[in-house]
Amino acid sequence: MMDHYLRIMPRLLAVPLPEMYEDGFLGLNLHYLNLRERQALLGQLMKFQNNKLYDETTKLKLSYQLLQGSRRLESLSRPCIKRYLYSQVRSQFIEINVDEFDKAIQLPVEDWVFKR
Repeated sequence: MMDHYLRIMPRLLAVPLPEMYEDGFLGLNLHYLNLRERQALLGQLMKFQNNKLYDETTKLKLSYQLLQGSRRLESLSRPCIKRYLYSQVRSQFIEINVDEFDKAIQLPVEDWVFKR
């Protein structure tokens, strides 16, 4: 029997990769980072938003090339980047608008649940 540990409240930012993966996507697993690291990464990512309105129209212009093109972003994102297959995703995704990011990253995400 295989034992599993699952995160109670995972956080993920999907990273657009045109033509790279047809069967999945890359994600930044913010729950792999402690609060200070999440804040630092998000602070860097906020420099790449499409507007300064901080509402539902505000989006991050995020790409793998962007993460790899900056030494600071690359070092912050390296521990939490993971490839996902669409066929293996079992959780629902909930969109969090940019104006709620600061609240969302402060929620307790370090808790694990043991599941057999």
